[in-house]
Amino acid sequence: MVQSQSTKQVLAQALKQLMEKKTLKKITVGDICTLSGMSRKGFYYHFHDKYDLANWIFYSEFLQPAALRDYSDPLDFFRDICEYFYENRAFYIRAFQDEGQNSFSSYLTELLQPVLQKRLEQEFEEYEYAHFYSVFFTDAFRTAIIRWLRENASIKPDEFIWLLRRIPRSLEQDIPRRNPEQKNNRRPN
Repeated sequence: MVQSQSTKQVLAQALKQLMEKKTLKKITVGDICTLSGMSRKGFYYHFHDKYDLANWIFYSEFLQPAALRDYSDPLDFFRDICEYFYENRAFYIRAFQDEGQNSFSSYLTELLQPVLQKRLEQEFEEYEYAHFYSVFFTDAFRTAIIRWLRENASIKPDEFIWLLRRIPRSLEQDIPRRNPEQKNNRRPN
């Protein structure tokens, strides 16, 4: 297990180094293997493809440690994601450039959308629409992060999250909130 983790770390370090100059799309598994000194067979033993490796980097560096924290407010979780992306923005600017199947953008969406949906089901009266709202806010959050990383590096993570926290306040008038004592109340048909 320890050797497997160190092998993954060596491959991850090679990918990070390559992504200082190239986007993920332009990097080949051969490039990663050459730089890391690993064989293609060794690479494919650990990862399905280069996208799987990029996703593993996020998983091992951010998600595993985050799973140990207690997030009573989802925006605290998003603040931590933003701080992580900000610290590693050169890598993630390039990681987000690829779209589509297996991309990091798709991976992040798959991770965030269920978290938001669960939170929205607990919070809003019209919870049968939680999926719609969670997809919308996941896409909005992902797009905002990408734009922020690319264009607004002068905005620090705390300020970015402060701006995001203000959005629901402006929408509160339009989204009926649940009465805390009636959590399972559905909207009348």
